[in-house]
Amino acid sequence: MLTPTYTPWFPYRVIDRGAKLGVHALSPGEVLEFISETLQGAAYFPVVKAVDDIGWLRDVKAVSPGTITLARVTGPGENVTDEELRQGDLPAIAERVMAHLAPAVAEHGAYVDYWEPTNELDPPGADLYNRFAHLHIHMMDIAEREGYRIGLFSFNVGTPEWDEMVAIVETGVFARAKQGGHILTLHEGVFGDVPIDHLWGELIPGAPPVEGAGALCFRYRYLYHLLGERDEVIPLVVSEFVFGAGYEDDGVLPAEIASRSEWYDLRARQDYYAWAYLPFTLGSYDGTWDEASYAYAYPALIEQAVAIKDKPNAVPPPH
Repeated sequence: MLTPTYTPWFPYRVIDRGAKLGVHALSPGEVLEFISETLQGAAYFPVVKAVDDIGWLRDVKAVSPGTITLARVTGPGENVTDEELRQGDLPAIAERVMAHLAPAVAEHGAYVDYWEPTNELDPPGADLYNRFAHLHIHMMDIAEREGYRIGLFSFNVGTPEWDEMVAIVETGVFARAKQGGHILTLHEGVFGDVPIDHLWGELIPGAPPVEGAGALCFRYRYLYHLLGERDEVIPLVVSEFVFGAGYEDDGVLPAEIASRSEWYDLRARQDYYAWAYLPFTLGSYDGTWDEASYAYAYPALIEQAVAIKDKPNAVPPPH
């Protein structure tokens, strides 16, 4: 259940009950059917993300108004080179990146809650990550000028490193995000034939021990350790999640995906700021990503979500 704000120091909604499983979709496909099945079981998807084909998010809001919607527009406009970050005019780069989003925002902004301006950029070193964070401050200024909110960074799996996290946080970008009602998005998961908890509990270089953190899954807890110290916690959406082991064409059974999802969901529900994790992916476009569909596993995932719909989740602690 998505509840109103709990405390003035965390001015966002909180998912205080049930699964944190969401949807990442390249096309509507079976998404509305899955939403209907979930609602029939008195559960719901806290976050649904659309990529490029965005208009169907209007239908998501119509049938599940409590669901948070997230959108991304692919293309060269979302990319920023390392050289641009190193020597470029950050306000001008921000204007260019946000201009890439502008037509979609104008068309679909009424039913999209957050937009992802960049995707899986990983500039080398703390200094460039510092510049990357300042770029996001400029992008937040533009978004607010135009009346919408963004999901910051969209970090790739296994990034950033600890010194890069420190460099980002020290810019004040998360305090600025909290002021404007923006969120953080990033990607997590495991690849190949490894357990879902591969490298869970492992330190990343330079980081202090953080309970429940890992080098792949729950890497974000290292970053949120810093944000908690600074009172700069904002909501998190794992906007692409990969369970590993493969997909249907690899012979992976829905029960295996459900088991891996259960492991991740149980722990994500311990983080009050975590809104959802979105398995990559449902649907396809132009015949791409057909092999990377979790559609065959969603009935099992929905059954799981319905079963725990009333289970309590962590809520913000006293300030």
